[in-house]
This record gives sequence, C-alpha cells and structure tokens, in this order.
Amino acid sequence: GLLNASDRGVRLSGKASVFAYDLMVANGEGTGARGTAGNESNKYKDFSAKLAAAPFREGALAGLKLHAFGQKGKKYSNWERDRAIGGVSYESGKFNAMASYIASRDGKGVAAGTDTVKGAGFSVFTVVNVAKTCWVFARYDQWDPDTAASNNARSRVTAGAGHALNDTVKVAVDYQALLQQKQTAAAKTQGGAAVHLEVKF
Repeated sequence: GLLNASDRGVRLSGKASVFAYDLMVANGEGTGARGTAGNESNKYKDFSAKLAAAPFREGALAGLKLHAFGQKGKKYSNWERDRAIGGVSYESGKFNAMASYIASRDGKGVAAGTDTVKGAGFSVFTVVNVAKTCWVFARYDQWDPDTAASNNARSRVTAGAGHALNDTVKVAVDYQALLQQKQTAAAKTQGGAAVHLEVKF
C-alpha cells in the first residue's frame, strides 16, 4: 500500500555503463477514478528516481546488483508522501535472492503543517531451483507504519513450492501468514494456503 501499481506521467529510462536508471514525474494517485475528472484531484505531482548497478560483469559476483529508489510527493498541501527503498540482489541459475529496506514519510493532514508519520521495514525473499522444473520459494516482510507508536508493526510470511508441468503450464502451492505485533478487532493475525496456476500462450 505504499506505492501505486500504476500511474499516469512521464518517464525516462536508460542504461549507462554498469548503471540502469529510471526517472518519472506522475500524478501520484494511480489510475483509478479520482477527482471530478477521474484523473487527479489536485495539482501535486510525485517525482521518483530509481537506480540499479551491476558492478561485476564476470565471475561468481556477476549476478550481484545494488538498487535504490526514492520518491518525493504530496497527497495534499502540507501532506508529504515520500518513499525510499534500498536493496541488494543476487541472481544465478541455481537461486535468486533479494533484501530491501523501506522507509516512508507521510503528512498527518492539511492542517498539520510539517508533522509527519515515519514508517520503516524490510523485505527478504529467495527462490531456489531444486531441479530443472521444480523450485521452492520463501519471503518475509516486516513493516512498522508508525515508528513513534508501539505495537502496530506487522509481518508477512510466504513459503511454498512450484512445478512446471510443461512450457505452457506452471503450478505453485504456498502458505501465507499475516502476523500482527498486537492483535485488535481491526488487525488480526491470519494465515492460509493457496494454489496458483499459470498458463502462458
């Protein structure tokens, strides 16, 4: 819920040496129908920059990458909406893995001036190819939406296995759990199993 999955804006991306970059100016409100025109409800824009570096071209570290993302925006006047993500990843034929640190800064409201709520968390995941058509995967996310408040953090755990039946069909089974630091009527610990089917043609 920290970033929109899609948005309207102008984007510039490219590569230079071992770096890949992505710059964007966007509405910051996603592509859902908002405001009277269904496009945006205010004049404010989000500015984001993403940079990735793959410093090693050969050898055992060739799959190592460094990642950084920053977003500066406003939801309303005096209501900041800033995001920062930093991470490291490794990719090979046997396994992929990534770890990221996430931070957020949100204004409390139009009349709140410069008062902000700061959030922080991290995410780690890995996929291991145990055979040519089989793999296992696991992910752990932890998020504290307000670091100044107590007992409001939550964690998400995902673990499972997948199998490619052929070049067209893949199936995976996993268990997912949402763990609350403190359970309330509106925030409860929960979990469940899921089956996923992918068909490509």
